Amino acid sequence: MEAQSRVLWDFLRLSYQRGLMDDLMGLGDLMDPNMDFVDALETFEETVMAMDLKPLTVLWHEQLQPVIRSMTNPRAIDALRAILQTLRPFLATLAARRSEGSAVIQNVKALAALKPHLAVLLGELGPSAAPLVQKFLREDAGRLMGRGLNAMSGVVLKANAEQPELVGRVFGELMRTVDAQQLGSAMEIILGGFLDQRPKIVRWTLGTTLARIKKRFARS
Repeated sequence: MEAQSRVLWDFLRLSYQRGLMDDLMGLGDLMDPNMDFVDALETFEETVMAMDLKPLTVLWHEQLQPVIRSMTNPRAIDALRAILQTLRPFLATLAARRSEGSAVIQNVKALAALKPHLAVLLGELGPSAAPLVQKFLREDAGRLMGRGLNAMSGVVLKANAEQPELVGRVFGELMRTVDAQQLGSAMEIILGGFLDQRPKIVRWTLGTTLARIKKRFARS
């Protein structure tokens, strides 16, 4: 069997052995019972035939294969199954377009129980995701953060132009609402805990300052 096919085959076989495949097949019950499945398949086939598959091939080789390979182990499969089983009632609620408040609260509580399983998946996917995160930080993070700050600045400027007293009122209400004594005591505890560790604040500050001075001289 080719190595490319082997990656997916190993994942599917382990998914079947651990019961994940049955849960995935069960998602078909959430589909619209009035939907014509044959028409849906024909539409899907026509869409795929019209697509440029080269980007998908690159995506499969460079990103999807390493992710699938890293998740082909019992711990990851079991975590996926637990997540899928927890999300199923939530998906059923969305499919039925129900919006009862009690159902939403139950779904939120159920999602909170997924934390240990998500931790397992993050541990498995971490090495595969690292190159993508690094690429994002190198190429996209600064630009996206800049756009976000521009948007926030625009909102603040517009709000201030329409209601000049708004910012002052917000901070005034904040200071009137905050229990100054309680906040001060909490900050004292936090700062005390930090200082108990005897951080080398002066050394850090001087080291950073000297390093920046050296860089300035090196560039001049």
